Amino acid sequence: MRRYGRDIVTKRGHVKVLDFGLAKRADANAPADTQSPTEQLLTAAGSAIGTVAYMSPEQARGQPVDVRTDLWSLGVVLYQMLTGARPFDGATTAVVFKGILHQAAFTPSRAQSKGSGSTGPHHRKAARKGPGQTIRLGGSFARRPAAVAGADRFWWCRSRSQAQTSTEDRYCACSGSIRGLTKPLARESQLLVHESSNMMAFMRIGTSVRFYCATLLVFGWSLAAQEPAQIISAIENRQVPNRQGLDPFTLQEIMDRYHVPGVSVAVIKDFKVHWAKAWGLADVETKEPADTTTLFQAASMSKPVAAMASLRAIQEGKFSLDQDINTILKSWKMPPSPFMQESPVTPRELMSHTSGTGDGFGFPGYAPSAPLPTLPQILDGLPPANVGKVRLERPPMTAYKYSGGAVTIEQLALMDVMGQPFPEIMRRMVLDPIGMTNSTYEQPLPPERDKHAARAHDGEGHAMGPKWHVYPEMAAAGLWTTPTDLAKFMIEVQLALLGKSKRVLTQTMAQEMVTPVGVGPYAVGFTIEKMGEGWYFGHGGSNWGFRSDMLAHRIKGYGVVIMTNGDNGGIVMREVRDRIARAYDWDMLDKPVPR
Repeated sequence: MRRYGRDIVTKRGHVKVLDFGLAKRADANAPADTQSPTEQLLTAAGSAIGTVAYMSPEQARGQPVDVRTDLWSLGVVLYQMLTGARPFDGATTAVVFKGILHQAAFTPSRAQSKGSGSTGPHHRKAARKGPGQTIRLGGSFARRPAAVAGADRFWWCRSRSQAQTSTEDRYCACSGSIRGLTKPLARESQLLVHESSNMMAFMRIGTSVRFYCATLLVFGWSLAAQEPAQIISAIENRQVPNRQGLDPFTLQEIMDRYHVPGVSVAVIKDFKVHWAKAWGLADVETKEPADTTTLFQAASMSKPVAAMASLRAIQEGKFSLDQDINTILKSWKMPPSPFMQESPVTPRELMSHTSGTGDGFGFPGYAPSAPLPTLPQILDGLPPANVGKVRLERPPMTAYKYSGGAVTIEQLALMDVMGQPFPEIMRRMVLDPIGMTNSTYEQPLPPERDKHAARAHDGEGHAMGPKWHVYPEMAAAGLWTTPTDLAKFMIEVQLALLGKSKRVLTQTMAQEMVTPVGVGPYAVGFTIEKMGEGWYFGHGGSNWGFRSDMLAHRIKGYGVVIMTNGDNGGIVMREVRDRIARAYDWDMLDKPVPR
C-alpha cells in the first residue's frame, strides 16, 4: 500500500480518497505579495476557509456546505490527475474565485490530457455551479434507479438494495462500452463509489480506467448537458484539440480578424430556445453594444417566413398552391410568354425557385432618403427601381434558379388576395401567433424600432453612409428581427411537422415547407439538405452590410440562428455553427453505420 497525502493506493490498484482536509502555508505570516502563485492558492484566512483552487462555488461564497462540496473537490483532484492542470486556476486567489464562480473548465477531452483516449460526448453534473445542481450520492437520489447527468448512454446509478445500512452505501457503475474511448476502456470495468460519511473509496476498477471513469462521473460531461454558460464558453474560446482552420482563435479574435462588428446567436435544443447571446457592437459609430434584442436584417431569411404566410392563406382557402398565379394577381400580371404555354407559373414554383424567372441580380436596397418603387415597377424594371425586370427565361419546373423576383411576385399576389399591407399580413398571420415580438416587415424601419437596430458595415468593419438600406421587396429581403425570434419560427415549423402545434400551419401544410418540390434543393420556402446522417431545413441571408443564417433539424428538435452586421459575416457564421454542432454533438457530424 502506498500513501499519497490523504489518498491511498492499495497493492491491488484500488484508490481510497480518505479526506479533503484544510491545507496550511508553511509560512502563514508571509506577505501575500511575496508568495508564489502556488502558495497563494493554499489556505488563506477569511470567511471562506479552504484551499481555494479546490473550493466548491458555495464554499467560495461562504455559504453552508455539505457532502456535495467534497464531491466537487474530488472532481477537481481527479481532473488534475487526468489532465495535469487544475480546472480553475490563476495567478491570484481572486482569479481562481472568478473561475470557480463564473467560468467553465475545459472538458477532459478538450484539455491536454495525460490519459488515453477521449471522453467523447458525456454529461457533466458534479461541476455545476450550485449545490442543488451537483450529483448527490445520498438521500433520495439513490432510492430509485436514476440516470446520472441527463441519462447519457453509459452512466447509471442505483442503490445496492432498498434496505440500506446506516452508512447508506451507494454505488455507480461506469460501463466500459463508452463511445469514443480507446481500447483500454473498451473492456468491462466498474467504478464503485462508496460513501460513508465523508469517506469515499474507489474499488474494482482497472488502473488504466480508474481515474478516467471517476473523472467522467464527477467532472465528466457532454457539452449538451451543461448549463448554457459552459457551452457558450466552449464556443467563445480556442478549440482543443486544434483541427487547424480557425480553431486556434477565440470568437472575438475571429470577429476582429474578419472585421465583423457584431454577432448574435440563438440555439435551439429540445424544441426550445436553449440560449441566446450577442457579441461585439451593433454600431461602430455610436459604440452601442449588440445584445439579444438588437434587430438585424434577416435578408433572404425573410423568404421562408413569408412563405409560411402564403401557406396559411392557402390553408384558409384563399387560393391553392398549384394555381395559375395570374388568376390570383389583381394589380399586375405576368406578361404572356411562350414558356407558359404548356404549364402556368404557380405559387409552389415561385416559392421554390423553380418558376423559370431569370433574375439573378438580387436586391441591393435603397437609401432611406431615396424614392421607393412600387412592386409593379420593380417587377417591370421601371424607375425608380434599381434592378432589371423579372421575366421568364425557361418553362416552369424545368430547372432551379434562385429568384428573389419570383418571391416578390408571390408577395404581390398575397397582398392582392388579402387586401392589406404586407407588414400587417405578416404580423397577423405569422409573427404574432408565434410570439415574434421583436420582428417586423416594415420598410423603412420605424424610428422607435430603429433605436434597437444594428448598423450595416462593409468588409472592413466600417460604416457605409446610411445606417441601413430599405427593401420594398419585403417578402424577399425585408424582415427585421432577432435570432431569438427566428428560433421561435424554426421551432414552430419543427413542432408543426410533428403535429404538436397548429398556431399557424397544420402538419400537412407544414410538410410543404420541408418537402423538396422535385427540382433543385428547395421546398416551399426552405432549402433542404442531408448533412452527415441528418436532414436539415434552413436558409441564409445577405443584405447590404448584413449576413445571416438559420438551420434546424427535421425531427430532432435542435438548430441555430446566427445574424451579423458585416459583409464578412459568412466566415464567422460558418465557424460558429461548426462549434455549436460539435458542442451539441449534432448528427451532421455522424458517419454512416457500416453494413
